[in-house]
Amino acid sequence: MKNGKKVAIAALSILLIVTFSFNKMRHVSHTHNYNELTSQKECHRMTLIIKNRYGIDMNFHYQVVIGGERRITVGNGSPNMFIDPDNRWYNLFYTDIMFVHSEAEAQGFPDNIIVAWPRHQNNFSESLIAGMHWAVNRSADDLMLHGHQIRAVITLEEFGLSYPIKITDLVDSWEKVNGLWNALDSFEQGRIQSFALFGESLEIPQGQE
Repeated sequence: MKNGKKVAIAALSILLIVTFSFNKMRHVSHTHNYNELTSQKECHRMTLIIKNRYGIDMNFHYQVVIGGERRITVGNGSPNMFIDPDNRWYNLFYTDIMFVHSEAEAQGFPDNIIVAWPRHQNNFSESLIAGMHWAVNRSADDLMLHGHQIRAVITLEEFGLSYPIKITDLVDSWEKVNGLWNALDSFEQGRIQSFALFGESLEIPQGQE
């Protein structure tokens, strides 16, 4: 009887250990999956913020559907409020930003997709690209300001781009163009955008085209 009792107690102990271990493993697995899902959502949301910032910098046209009504804005009129978690108007309804080449291509997307395309009025995108060419062709001497070089000399090839940058690149290779744009000094960015607003281009120094 005593041996039987010992065996029963041992079996019960093993069962409790196995059950505890299983529950712990299930909890760890659930936590891992939850953390992975949360991380993916945060990564996707950050990508939306980066894409939106790029669209603003490039002064893209934006199409956003609000309450069933299609609205088109430009540049700083972007729907940033809907995709920025820190904004009071943040809305989980909008799940992605798609870049297309023209307004015609923006048709047919679901209402929860924000669509953006390059601005063609007044040759804005062409002037913007010309400004990026100008910036890339600046020499080390030209980048000196008050005895300091404002940034490193760069090339298009560093960002996987080739001369000349095309308007289609603003859409098809937006990550590369965004990398180039963010490598520029803020003064250069502002100057390029200012010239583009008037349809003018910064000139590349002679012999550096």
